[in-house]
Amino acid sequence: MKKNIVFALSFVALAIFNTVSCNSGKFVDYTKESNVKLTLDYKGKDFYKDSIEQVNVAYYIDGDTTHFKSINNNTPNIKIRYYGIDTPESTGKIEEYGEEAKQFTKAKLKNAVENGTVVISGPTMEYGEPITDSTGSRYLGLVWINETEKNASYDSLICLNLYIVQEGLSYVKSLDKIPEYVDTFLKAEEQAKRFKLNLHSGKPAELFNYGAYEAISLLEIRRAIEADLKEGIPNPYSGRKVRLRGTVTSYCNSMLYIASYFDEATGSTNPNGEWAGINIYTGTGSIPSKYTTKNTYIEVAGTLSDSEEFGFQMSGCDFTRSTFDPIEDADTNKAQVIYKADETPEEFRVSPFVMSASELGAASSDKLFMEVEVKETLTCYDAYKNDNSEFTLYFEDQNGTKTPFNMFVPSIYYPDPENQPYYSYSTEEEFEGKKFKVRGLYTFRKYNGKVSYQLVMRPHKEGEPLDLTIVE
Repeated sequence: MKKNIVFALSFVALAIFNTVSCNSGKFVDYTKESNVKLTLDYKGKDFYKDSIEQVNVAYYIDGDTTHFKSINNNTPNIKIRYYGIDTPESTGKIEEYGEEAKQFTKAKLKNAVENGTVVISGPTMEYGEPITDSTGSRYLGLVWINETEKNASYDSLICLNLYIVQEGLSYVKSLDKIPEYVDTFLKAEEQAKRFKLNLHSGKPAELFNYGAYEAISLLEIRRAIEADLKEGIPNPYSGRKVRLRGTVTSYCNSMLYIASYFDEATGSTNPNGEWAGINIYTGTGSIPSKYTTKNTYIEVAGTLSDSEEFGFQMSGCDFTRSTFDPIEDADTNKAQVIYKADETPEEFRVSPFVMSASELGAASSDKLFMEVEVKETLTCYDAYKNDNSEFTLYFEDQNGTKTPFNMFVPSIYYPDPENQPYYSYSTEEEFEGKKFKVRGLYTFRKYNGKVSYQLVMRPHKEGEPLDLTIVE
């Protein structure tokens, strides 16, 4: 609560500061007093065809990335990488002013969604197909907002990309696709430096944790997640820098999953003991295999955060290839292997939970971030494919009861990799109506206050059963 108050006050202070003069001259609002204006009408347009569309927000990611959804149709979410800017990181790694940038972008978009208008466009100011970034999964874009008028005219919108730079929350990046705006973006950045705003202030970031990594257990984290999911109590560990230990249960889709077992002696209130786990976002690059092998027991240090798309997670860990030095690296974010997979003691080893669909639904948070195998055969009654060719599958049991979880298929699905190694599913119809045995990593997502649970299908490894097996 204290951080929220400080952040709110900083916005008020900044707003006052922006209206007065200082010895460096009057502050110029380049979002209104410049040539950076939307020149294309957005009404009736489709982003995937025209590179412009009116949208709402699907997921707030960080300061310069947002996932939007069309207000006109049911097309897949549009992942926008804000063109021409580069805010500090607040996901894969945690940097100073990264959280401030994220919260500023979120606040402006949230207000525009609720009270005004949000439009996204390609950077070239021309109708046509949108341009992807280097990942191939996000689109380069300019984000335009009006915070007070619904369905506002296109010439009344201001550029959020420029606004973020102007507030000193981003550096200017390559602007070769919008040469007519280069001078304004650079002037806004120079002004932010002159007025010593945020990144350029030389002061510590209010929302960055400069303290040491505190040792906590996965069970403490799980208790906090449960209190949030069941009672709406804000997670007190969000933003905390922590060090914890656990056994690797899986690694897929840039997520490392770890878990630990707890008995009554180590904090469990269950006479039979219980498991607790978490997912760790490792970034878009690969990490050394010594950290990703199942049943490897590791120690990690990083920052906890409540992701709207991926649930409560850890990030900002350094999965170093070098040997961990217990003295020099004791208070860093470097990870270390405590036991290699074949050396891990029996009490730390993980095995899948085998349970019925209804049992898994009843367990809900008890099995979060754990490997689960569903006992009975399930029928896929519906499937959804997003723009990254990832599928979400919805099931019902043999009695026609819909399961309280879905299944996320983040990689190419090969129904028969041994006999047909090159045949994969590419449409929703290929899944729908078929019967499956399912297993995977049990996770959750939270959107607009609603919680949904899902199994995540992992890439198939030779010698292991498929997470999604067709039952003839």
